[in-house]
Amino acid sequence: MFKKLTITAATVAAAAATTLTMAAPAHAGSTVYAENNNSCAGVWFEPDGDNFGFKDFCADGMGVYMEMTKPTGGTPSTSDSKIFKSYATSYNGSLDWYSGDVVWNQDYTEGYCFLYRVGLRKDGAYVSGTYGSWHLACA
Repeated sequence: MFKKLTITAATVAAAAATTLTMAAPAHAGSTVYAENNNSCAGVWFEPDGDNFGFKDFCADGMGVYMEMTKPTGGTPSTSDSKIFKSYATSYNGSLDWYSGDVVWNQDYTEGYCFLYRVGLRKDGAYVSGTYGSWHLACA
C-alpha cells in the first residue's frame, strides 16, 4: 500500500510540474484591447512582436486616433510625454478585431510599459470627447 501511494504521489507531482511549465506565457504580457467611449474605434497591442492594430467598428466616416504615454523610469504616467498615432481606417462590415486592421509595428525593450487610450479622428484631427479609458500594456 505504501509503495503504491508513493508512486501515485510522484506521478501527480510530475504531472503538476509539466502543467505549470506548459502554462507559462511565452512573453511578458498578453494582448491588450482598448476601445473609445462609443465602441466605434479600437486598438489592440500584441506584446509578442510589439504590434498595434487599428480597427474601425462603425460606418461613421471617422478614423481611429490613439494617445499613448512614453513612460520614463519604467513607471507609466499620464503626465509623461505623449505619442499620438492616427489612421483613417474604414469600416469594412466586420466586427472581428483582426479583420481589415492596420498594423503599426514597434520595437520596444522587453518589459517596457505604457498607457494608451483610443478616440476618433476626423479630417486628420482628434474628435473632442471621444477618448475611452486608459489601458496598461507591456512589451
